[in-house]
Amino acid sequence: MSKTKIIAFIAIVMSLSLFVTLGGNLLAQTTVYTNDFEGTVGAEWCSTSVSTTPVGARKFLGPFGCGTRSLTFTGLPSHTEVTVSCDLFIIGSWVGNSSAWGPDSWDLSVDGGPTLLHTTFSNSGADQAYPGTFPGDSHLAQTGAAENNTLGYPPDPYGGEPDSVYNLSFTFAHSASSLILKFTGGPALEIAQSWGIDNVVVQVR
Repeated sequence: MSKTKIIAFIAIVMSLSLFVTLGGNLLAQTTVYTNDFEGTVGAEWCSTSVSTTPVGARKFLGPFGCGTRSLTFTGLPSHTEVTVSCDLFIIGSWVGNSSAWGPDSWDLSVDGGPTLLHTTFSNSGADQAYPGTFPGDSHLAQTGAAENNTLGYPPDPYGGEPDSVYNLSFTFAHSASSLILKFTGGPALEIAQSWGIDNVVVQVR
């Protein structure tokens, strides 16, 4: 085989390898759900209550207090893992790890599966567990927040920030055709403490 033919053969092999690699990456992950709550909220949610932030007119699911709101899927394509992402709005005078007034906790879990996050959040001077887990971790209030005091809610009468936003994303092993995600506000939350979610994306790989 001539040198020219060898070079041409190598170029073809490299091109095919690149095509397979790119194709595999493109096919590896599929978005099965996305919702920014600017439109209709379907029956996949157990609660369809949508609100608008005072500043920025950002629509989101909520606000909610204590209790669970679920997102249900059926007929998922064949997969081995799931990634769920969302923006979590923490609104009002959350006090994190405080044992006197809290703890103000929040969970994201898979029905019949793992707890992806069990933590506390604080908009006040009290420490919070996030970005760690509760109990056990302790960080300054609003550690890891993507935004602070941007949603336009009334000032906290106790001197804390009125709101914060966290960008959450978790990947977990999963292969069943159905899936229920559970978003839960802790039992210690009071009327001045609420949460909501926005920009929910669910992908399977």
